[in-house]
Amino acid sequence: MTRSLIAVLAAFPFASAAFGADVAPAPIPTTAPAGLLGISETGWETNAELGIAGTSGNQDTTNIHAGLATLHTDEDGRTKGLLSYDHSINNGVVNQNRFVADATRDFFVFEKESKWGLYGNLRYEYNDFIAWNHQLSAFAGPSYRFMQDEAYTLIGRAGLGGRYKSHGPTDNGSFTPEAQFGADFTWKIDERQKFEAATTVYPGLKDGKAFRSITTAGYSLAIDATKSLKLSAEHDYDSSQTNPFRKSDMKYWVTLSMKL
Repeated sequence: MTRSLIAVLAAFPFASAAFGADVAPAPIPTTAPAGLLGISETGWETNAELGIAGTSGNQDTTNIHAGLATLHTDEDGRTKGLLSYDHSINNGVVNQNRFVADATRDFFVFEKESKWGLYGNLRYEYNDFIAWNHQLSAFAGPSYRFMQDEAYTLIGRAGLGGRYKSHGPTDNGSFTPEAQFGADFTWKIDERQKFEAATTVYPGLKDGKAFRSITTAGYSLAIDATKSLKLSAEHDYDSSQTNPFRKSDMKYWVTLSMKL
């Protein structure tokens, strides 16, 4: 089902030309003084999104997805950040409560002609409906820019690090060393459409059979200069999960996104 849903999202750009009028592109910011980690304080693209769905009758359900995504790119590097929250209630019983914060910084530290760089990634997740409640991971390593122009960006990464899992203040938690291999792709189809996809695999370094992965895909269509309709999907896999928790988890959303 994961491949089918992501394939459907990838097909949306070819079927959306009939929606609305053209939207003028945002102006390119001028050079500004560098801030923390050499990142300028201007030139950020930040979007907030919200989606709510529900039913009432034989089944009473409420599903909420909220998110915040930000991106900054200049000649020195690329910074991508994400916050998301998901909450679901079925007949008065909460069956999903999840928060994620993820940040990746690509450092273009070599000569400008080189496609090689370095990166660092931090991710925190809180989840009430999985074998752990808190998970914090950190990775660093080399990156490679396969493509980067006005329309396409494809960056691959390979690093080392690990994740720390715990059940809260009463649990000492545990640390698992892992490797990280992944890539993210962005296609700015035109002034109104954008498609994004990313996949990351985390092989365990202690147990060769243990691994997890996160795959995402999203398509956005501008309604006007500040609002967009966004379709997103995420598939998570974790081989360490045991009954009653599922190793594979699929999520998808339709949200309204607004530029900030």
